[in-house]
Amino acid sequence: MRTIQSNSGFETTLNRFKNYVPQSDIIDINELRKSKNLKIKKSKYYAYYGEIVDNVRQGKGVMLSGENQVYEGEWMFNLKHGRGFEVFESGNIYEGEYV
Repeated sequence: MRTIQSNSGFETTLNRFKNYVPQSDIIDINELRKSKNLKIKKSKYYAYYGEIVDNVRQGKGVMLSGENQVYEGEWMFNLKHGRGFEVFESGNIYEGEYV
């Protein structure tokens, strides 16, 4: 697995994803871990674990941001697109299609 590091705390992020248990059936974490395009991308605002093609989130992945916000689902050209599951900071949950 290749990784992209953009700031400190990368090991903490890596450990979060090693122990990650999906909150929906949209992501099969074991299948995701087998992807040849699997990478970790971290910024000041989020951590992403999933498929990246040409430095763009493309395919399936998990994004963690803030303390409790989670998105599990499909991506196209760095945007949530297709089937997804999201838990917002407020605790509200959305599961459905993103376009």
